[in-house]
Amino acid sequence: MKSGEAAPSPPADQERQAVEQTLRRALERAEGEKAELEKKVRESSERERLLQQQTERLVAEKAALEKSCSPKGEGQAVAAKKVEAGPKKKAVHRKRRHHPAVAAADNEKTAQAAVKKGGKTSKKKRTAATKGTGRVTASSGPRLSAKAIQAILKGNRDFSGKNLSGANLAGLNLIGVNMKGANLSGANLQQADLQEANLERANLRNANLSMASLRLANVNAARFDGAALGGAIWSDGRTCGPGSTGTCLDTLP
Repeated sequence: MKSGEAAPSPPADQERQAVEQTLRRALERAEGEKAELEKKVRESSERERLLQQQTERLVAEKAALEKSCSPKGEGQAVAAKKVEAGPKKKAVHRKRRHHPAVAAADNEKTAQAAVKKGGKTSKKKRTAATKGTGRVTASSGPRLSAKAIQAILKGNRDFSGKNLSGANLAGLNLIGVNMKGANLSGANLQQADLQEANLERANLRNANLSMASLRLANVNAARFDGAALGGAIWSDGRTCGPGSTGTCLDTLP
């Protein structure tokens, strides 16, 4: 200590130490906050990297989907559908050609052409050409929905000429319904009650009639090709034996 200088007083020393201690604490707190911020920055960068990877993956998947759904692929699918639909259209055309009214008109034209050419047409052939034009046959029109079927059942119960192909009518009360000329091909009529129903000229090909009741039903000219009739009660009261298909064979007494 130089001569003439006053020695620091103890209170001044204590004040300086307190300030230094405060500064150290502030510095430590600042360094802790800095480390925390650096940690958050690293975590944010990691999340950003993961999001970038997910975005790139989604973009790649989208491009692959767009490529698979390209107009070329759609065109091929449409062309394939047209090829598959070809035979079906021909089948529908054949059905229309065999409609009684159309067939009668064709037969009449053939008969008239034969007369013009000098040929002789028998009275029997002329009668066959013009007979049965008012006949109701199995419908090939739009198939009825389940809602439409329920509406008719609650109303006049008249399904004549309607298209019920593939319909699920299992267990329904169809007593006395009019299904003359209806299309019931492939329909599920298992355990359905068709007593006294009018099934004249109805198409029941491949229908499931197992355990159904056809007692006193009108099945005149109805088609049962491939229909399952095991356990069904036939129109004359007989019970069809197990495995009966297309006709009520091996009936039980």
